[in-house]
Amino acid sequence: MGEAKNGISYQQNYDIVVKWLAEEFRGKTLDILGIETDRIVDVFTCEPIQLPIKAERLDIIVLDASNNHYHIEEQRNMSKAHLYRFASTHFFIARKFKQLTDIILLSGKPYKGDRIINTKSGKYEPDMIDLSGRNGKERLDEIKQAVARGKMDDLLELVFIPLYGKPDDYVLEDLIEELLKYETLLYNQGIFSKRLVAATMIMSNKIISRDLLKKFWEELQMYDIFDIAVEKGMEKGMEKGREQQARELLMAVLSQSVGAVPPSIIDSVNQISRWDVLSNLHNHALYCKDLNQFQQSLKQVMS
Repeated sequence: MGEAKNGISYQQNYDIVVKWLAEEFRGKTLDILGIETDRIVDVFTCEPIQLPIKAERLDIIVLDASNNHYHIEEQRNMSKAHLYRFASTHFFIARKFKQLTDIILLSGKPYKGDRIINTKSGKYEPDMIDLSGRNGKERLDEIKQAVARGKMDDLLELVFIPLYGKPDDYVLEDLIEELLKYETLLYNQGIFSKRLVAATMIMSNKIISRDLLKKFWEELQMYDIFDIAVEKGMEKGMEKGREQQARELLMAVLSQSVGAVPPSIIDSVNQISRWDVLSNLHNHALYCKDLNQFQQSLKQVMS
């Protein structure tokens, strides 16, 4: 085997994590972060509106079934300067997404500065979730106990545990090592997905040493997972799964909007193989008042 590829060095890793989070979050809510939302229907980055994406921090937009957008960013050791940067990003994005709520996940040193920016031009008041106040060690133990009882509801929260706690609460690197060992055990038992173990590693990449990350990468044989650009077969498989998920989400939303969906509509949707078309129809389904209205949209894309 040649020299190990360091997954952290690949810019596309961030996009991969976003795709994985999207797949895991769809159909759920942001409950695990303490945020009340409707059922999540999509997760994406700011790339469509040409904002810079930084691989070292979480920066995603979540769309729920009520058409509310939540811009989630994570900031370690928050400062007032960061608040102003978040504000400028918020108003830039708000031009596209009108129902937009900013959520900042605070980690590292507790933030005691301003939480609102007031100017004559407007007001910026994000929701701040202070993860430094959460005890990662206790939460990991609680999730372990729940899993031992067969309760798997909170497994997704494991990805965020590297952000929990103050720097002096416990030895964070020891906690993350315990966390990754536990996730690897769950993966080997078929309970936890490999992509979520990898997402946890990338969420930890500012906190623990590269040597420790490399150790876990080697154990999971993750190298080629991150070199997605050359993995044609994997790309094709991921795309097919993406299309199927888009169909399922479309059918779920449509059934809520108009009621029972006739077989003819289901058959027509199953013939569509392009994810972007299915996504567009999904957006139409959110606002359809009757089946005829949706059939018109379907007729346009099928013609």
